[in-house]
Amino acid sequence: EGVAFCLADVWSALRSTLIEPARLTGGIIHSPIWAQILADVLGIPLRPLEAADASALGAAMLGHWGLNHVGQLGDLRIPASTHLFLPDAERHAFYARRHQEFQSLYPLATSTG
Repeated sequence: EGVAFCLADVWSALRSTLIEPARLTGGIIHSPIWAQILADVLGIPLRPLEAADASALGAAMLGHWGLNHVGQLGDLRIPASTHLFLPDAERHAFYARRHQEFQSLYPLATSTG
């Protein structure tokens, strides 16, 4: 859950440039429970994406977008699973409260006092 909260902070900072449903790659796609927790924390649908090298795929996508080959990242057609992890509204509300607590405690853990 702590990792999901950190990803939620990144998602929040980048939200205006990202697309939904967000695509999942890597080991998380083999753990339905972990993927569902992330969907619930973020409050957005998540779609698994099978990719041999997700980093290279992401770099290629950003390259096409940066070179104006596509108007938006969502315009790129990448094969993805038909499965979708949908957030549960009740669990999202629970995690939103816990995320606020996490954010308030994080500075205490990183201070040098």
